[in-house]
Amino acid sequence: MVRINRIFKLTAMLIVLLVLVLNLPIVSAAENLNHQKNKIPGFDPCMAEMMKCPEFYEPFVSSPVVPEVEMTRVRFSKLWIAVNDKEPDPLTVDITFPSIWLESQPTQLPEENTIMLSVPTMLLEHHNSSDNVGEVSVVLPSRYFIDLFVQIPEEASNKVDCAQQLEADLDLYEERMWYGHYSGDSITGAAGIVRPYQYTNSGQDFIAYQEIEFYGIGGGSDAVEIISQFGSSVGSTMVWFAVWSNGDWITSFNCGTTVDVGDEVYYEFYTNEYGTTWCYLLDADNNWYYDSYYDNSPPVDYYSFAGSSEIYVDEVSHDFYVNTNPISILSLQTTTGWPEWQHDWQNAAYVYQRLYHSSTSPSVSYVDLNSIFTVNGLSFNISAGSEV
Repeated sequence: MVRINRIFKLTAMLIVLLVLVLNLPIVSAAENLNHQKNKIPGFDPCMAEMMKCPEFYEPFVSSPVVPEVEMTRVRFSKLWIAVNDKEPDPLTVDITFPSIWLESQPTQLPEENTIMLSVPTMLLEHHNSSDNVGEVSVVLPSRYFIDLFVQIPEEASNKVDCAQQLEADLDLYEERMWYGHYSGDSITGAAGIVRPYQYTNSGQDFIAYQEIEFYGIGGGSDAVEIISQFGSSVGSTMVWFAVWSNGDWITSFNCGTTVDVGDEVYYEFYTNEYGTTWCYLLDADNNWYYDSYYDNSPPVDYYSFAGSSEIYVDEVSHDFYVNTNPISILSLQTTTGWPEWQHDWQNAAYVYQRLYHSSTSPSVSYVDLNSIFTVNGLSFNISAGSEV
């Protein structure tokens, strides 16, 4: 009995040490599920918090386009993709190919019968799940493959005065719809689509954020937001990431770009076991943007996801309407297997199986949102306006 007690104590000490090293919550699977089902995040990464920072009022500056030297482009025949895609899915391509193809193509391929993978090299390295140095195994969104080479244009200065036109006494209206995920896999990243879809304004001053917020369990109040932002003029429409650490908006992080209303932007972010969060955007012209942030107490699981509609507006005296449709989660990255970490990107069907609607905030004036939750993933239709 004494020996058993010693073994039990030693095991308990090892578990506590592991929890402290990894910064994991000490809860059972049942407690974790109950905790996730009933918890709404305890902090609100909204515009009101951002407005406490002087940087909020500075002109928006688009991130630089990823330079050509940091890109990887590989051309495949359409027949080869059709034969070798392991799980044919209109949203993803799941392939393994020789790593030598990163440097030279096996044969001269006629362009009309090919598609091209065009991604930042770092992203491809992070997605590669093969331990064999002679091959590359990836599951990537179909959007990352283009039919023909697209020349990246010269980088242009792109500043938009949007937030500066706001007065301090404007009112904030916001609604949220929260989704949780069932216990099991740790979710450490997400990918999907953002499309600022409609814009009309007859002269109203406002700023609107239409977004998905990803809340993380870690060393503090951590979150990542993908934001579709509208201002008082149609030229102040942009898509960008906001990263929060310990309840603070990281103003030095910059991954975003101005967009044309109606254009579709693909986003992807993930947090690795070393504490770095990587964020990527791919715009309608096949330009890539990215930034990364290191956190010494990073999220070990994104446990709550919220569609959010926020608007700062003075007395409404003009007709206006802005809409993002869709802003979606099409894929989730799961992480398992400490100390041999394994990162896997799961498809839209997984999103549908593992997430659940947990709560919706009360309706307020001028903002609205609803969700579509199917085997094709989770999508939000988010709007704001005088008649909403």
